[in-house]
Amino acid sequence: MKEFGLIILAYLIGSIPTALIISKKYFGIDIRDYGSGNMGATNTFRVLGKRYGTIVMICDILKGMAAVALYNIMPQYLGNEHELIRTNLMIGLGLSAVLGHVFPIFAGFKGGKGVATLFGMILSHTTCSSFKLCRCFFISTFFNKICIVKFNAWCYNAAYKCVMDLERT
Repeated sequence: MKEFGLIILAYLIGSIPTALIISKKYFGIDIRDYGSGNMGATNTFRVLGKRYGTIVMICDILKGMAAVALYNIMPQYLGNEHELIRTNLMIGLGLSAVLGHVFPIFAGFKGGKGVATLFGMILSHTTCSSFKLCRCFFISTFFNKICIVKFNAWCYNAAYKCVMDLERT
């Protein structure tokens, strides 16, 4: 039952609309009315510039990391004998935060794509694979300016890296 509460809390963390908060506080606009209409870091970069786009991106990454870190509240999962259960809980918490970012309850269920939040989730879970994924993401950024194509390439590479990491263990 406590796990369900943590998943709800992770969703609420992911639902914090950082792009909307920053756009309304500093510019007096709703970011969803401009650019692509999404409430995420990419649209914030386009509409508000690099400074505020970077702030939103870092906040969105931290949302994913904070959600995964919630497993520390459950001390029974911290031992080595519960590694699989802990990993599943961490993935569930992270995906709940991504779902909260894509469908935020605090912003009328209209959010961003969840790329930065997903990266924060992966960064918290497997740091080594995250740096490999960063390399793939930035290489695809150099060759392609369309974010969804980069995201798809990034996800396929993530799945491949995770499988390869599991085979080595």
